[in-house]
This record gives sequence, C-alpha cells and structure tokens, in this order.
Amino acid sequence: SKPSSVSLTFNLTDEPTNRIRVLYPKPFQRNFTVCHAALFNFNNPKQIINSFEINRVLGAQHFYVYNLSVSNTTDAVLRHYQRLGLLTVMPWRLPASGVWYHGQLLAINDCVYRNRHASQFVVIHDTDEYIIPEVHGSWAEVLRAAEDDYFKNGTKARNIKNVGSFIFQSSFYYNTSDKLWGSIKRDASMTADEEAFLTKHGVFPFIHTLRDGNIFNLFERSKAIVRPESVIQAGIHSVDVQRASAGTAVVSRSLAALHHY
Repeated sequence: SKPSSVSLTFNLTDEPTNRIRVLYPKPFQRNFTVCHAALFNFNNPKQIINSFEINRVLGAQHFYVYNLSVSNTTDAVLRHYQRLGLLTVMPWRLPASGVWYHGQLLAINDCVYRNRHASQFVVIHDTDEYIIPEVHGSWAEVLRAAEDDYFKNGTKARNIKNVGSFIFQSSFYYNTSDKLWGSIKRDASMTADEEAFLTKHGVFPFIHTLRDGNIFNLFERSKAIVRPESVIQAGIHSVDVQRASAGTAVVSRSLAALHHY
C-alpha cells in the first residue's frame, strides 16, 4: 500500500517528530475554470450572464468570482449560478480601498492556486472579455493547435515539457454599422425575435462585431489560459513566473483572440 505520510529528520538515528501527509495526484475535476477579478460596485447582471453562458459554450465548466460589492440584482444572478454548482463566490475584503484596482493581482493568484490539481486549465480574463476561437469550436481545440505550433515552430529548449501559459492578444469591439448589421442578419438567417433578444439583453459578442483598428501589442491588455501547476506567480496580462519546464505560447490570431467589449 502507498504511504499516507512521511517524516523528516536530520539524521537516520533521530526520533521523527513530524508527519507530512502525502498528497497523491488525482484526476482533474474539470478541464477549464474561469477566474474573474474582483467585482466592485458591480451592477451589470446581464454581463455576468453573457460571460458565463458564452464561456460555457467554449468549454468553461466552473467560475470563480471575487465579490467586493455588487448590486442586489447581480447578487441574485450569482446565487443562481451557485445553486447550479457552476460558481464559487469568494468574499473579498481588503484592508484599504483602491489597492491597485481592488487587489486584482492577489485575486488572480488565489484563484490559480485554488485550482491546482482541480482544473487542467485556468482562464484569466474580465467579465467583458472573451477568448474567441477563429476556426475551432472550443478552447480545448485551440490549445491543442497552439501547443503543436509551439513545439513545431517555437522552442528548441530540451527542458520544456509543456506549455504552461497561452497568451492571447486583445482588441476592442464596437457596435456594428447598420449596413454591416443587415448583412450579418441575412447571412445568419436571423429572425426578428432573435434580433430583439440579442439587442434587449446586450449580447455584445453577437451585436458588437466591428473591431477597432488597433490590435494591442503582446502583454499589453493580453490575457492568458494557464496550467495551474506550472504557475508560480500569475500576472494580469501574462504569467510573471512559471516553472522552468513550462513554456509560454503566444497564440496566433489565426487561432484565437481576446475580444474586449
């Protein structure tokens, strides 16, 4: 049988005075968990619903939200997703106000570490951002393609065993012109009821399709999907420190991009 604990001593003849429990790796509970930064004076429940539902289509199985202060309506939405077992809400109390945007860096790292050995990947972005595949149907397919590209065309270092972080470049998206919107409706065979639903509920990824001409440089507004076990210190726009055996893949925009609405 496997040992349940071990003891450490300086000499073989010393009497063990400690016991350290052995943690054996278990199968991941889920493939993708989304970590959102702290919500402060947040009063946009539609944005929460859109974020959760669209990300679920892309592969998200669980969400973490850090609750500093939200409206009653938003709180009701969060409680709904908690009852479904899809959301963990972390009460977020800071010793001082405005600690670099409400302790966002601390929240991100807390979420990443909580999901070690629980989630294969952690997706780090805000509730108004989406990592959208260009040709694939899911994040899992995007990451497989990006990791293949990384080892075929990228690193030659022998110590790199896998990709620890995948970085996605960002662009802003805005309301679509009437002419383009008419074309989109025709191509999608969109009914009047479907158009009314998208507009009423502000489903921006479907109605804000006009991309700003500026594509932000790498690590400027970019966001990441990470393997939690590879991360030592997560950053807001990338991973600041990760294990030496883990690489960083910059995901080609031909595979996926970060859409900011």
